[in-house]
Amino acid sequence: MSLGVILSSDDAPNTDYCYFMANDNIVIRKGMYVSIADPEGEIVGYIDQIQTSNKYYEFIEGIQGYDEPENALPIGNWHHTVGRVKIQGMYKTADKNGDKKPSFKRVDYPPKPGTRVTETENEKISKFLGFKDKGVGLNLGNVRYHDVNASISMTRLLQKHLAILAMSGAGKSHLTSVLIEELLDRPKESGRIAVVIIDVHGEYLGFKEDAHYGSKTDYINGKEIKFSLRTMSVGNISSLVSGFTGSGRDLLENIIGKLKSENKSYSINEIIHEIQEAKEGNKNVKEALARSIYRLRSYGIFSKSENYPSLESTIKPGKLMIIDLSELMNNMRKKAIVAIITKKLFELRMNNRIPPFALIVEEAHNFAREKERSETAVARSVLEKIAREGRKFGAALCLISQRPANLSTTALSQCNTHIIMRVTNPNDLKYIEAGAEGIDSRTIRSITSLNTGEMIMVGSAVNYPTFVQVRNRKSKKVEKGRPLHEQGIEWEKKQQDKEEDIGAYVD
Repeated sequence: MSLGVILSSDDAPNTDYCYFMANDNIVIRKGMYVSIADPEGEIVGYIDQIQTSNKYYEFIEGIQGYDEPENALPIGNWHHTVGRVKIQGMYKTADKNGDKKPSFKRVDYPPKPGTRVTETENEKISKFLGFKDKGVGLNLGNVRYHDVNASISMTRLLQKHLAILAMSGAGKSHLTSVLIEELLDRPKESGRIAVVIIDVHGEYLGFKEDAHYGSKTDYINGKEIKFSLRTMSVGNISSLVSGFTGSGRDLLENIIGKLKSENKSYSINEIIHEIQEAKEGNKNVKEALARSIYRLRSYGIFSKSENYPSLESTIKPGKLMIIDLSELMNNMRKKAIVAIITKKLFELRMNNRIPPFALIVEEAHNFAREKERSETAVARSVLEKIAREGRKFGAALCLISQRPANLSTTALSQCNTHIIMRVTNPNDLKYIEAGAEGIDSRTIRSITSLNTGEMIMVGSAVNYPTFVQVRNRKSKKVEKGRPLHEQGIEWEKKQQDKEEDIGAYVD
């Protein structure tokens, strides 16, 4: 469909953008994909700005004196709508003889004024953006204003890691649920991976209760997680506490080696006892080491023999493991669990003892914070290691955060695809603009006005920045907690019952 013709102005057309005047009675929308005919192929871009004018309404003086100017002055055909097209690239169709496939290239000369602007055909949008055929890719939704499935290559989306960035309420957990559905529904012949999610708020419990996805889901309550000390190396233990000196590490290594050689299970208290009774090491070293181990005991996650969950027997292709930390109050306990589980996952994958996996970390800024004391940043180093090295071993990382400015730059910089939903915090916007490929100042302004469930995808997963309306989820939605008004009613009723009980006792 013809939308209008390209205009000539002082600064455009150029290789980055051009303006066009829309035809009468044509409605154009911000985010629509358009095409411009060219001898070498078809220039493709999207509308990133729209302005409407009417010369009868240009000056205040022109409408003064009219009680109802809209009924007295011309509207209709006197309105002129101008759209700005952000040029993305050149689409070259296949050779008629089939010798060449469709190709894409950078636009290195501007379109000509007077050239027709048309709505881009759906099939060309799909190929231009690099989408997969339906049933092969991960269908996250539809390209905004077009009937085009955003069917993303799993490898392009996840292998080089993914970041989902948005403020609270923008639709992060909904999008993540859609992504998990696509991974669980993926046919075996298309290549499946395992999925592990660190669920901080209990937002993904619906998968376990869902009639279709329940059989594919293993639910792990964080309160029940235990790690056998026999499976923990000195490196595992020392990474969870600070203050280890070289001599302290040597002493702990000797003690752990001694306990393991006795071929029996042992507890935190037994390690502490061995430290206190050790003949080697001076008093200060032993006291510092004992204090560090005492802190581990407070986490309540270590056991003599119990080891739950068993990752090696649970992580399977096409299955989901939910690590639910929503009932844990101790932040260091949460961080220690994430640190140990992610480290074990990566080690198992490097040794090819579990299948390729996607590790999804909710509220990632709490586990991989940029500015944090080393003694509390126990999970950051392992997440950064997976971010740096995971792609070589089939360990994909998905970081979800509502505060990207607080997230580790090392981890975030390794996420080659960013999905950005509504963000309004100026610091976070500045951080996104500096770190996300293909994001400019105009796109940043678009991010602040995205509706719930709308997103822009940039990076390795797509050929060009893409606006997508996330599809409806298929899985059951269950969240912990009840509506605020119900909690308020319940609290006041309990208070009233207490007062009545006290009154009855006094009488």
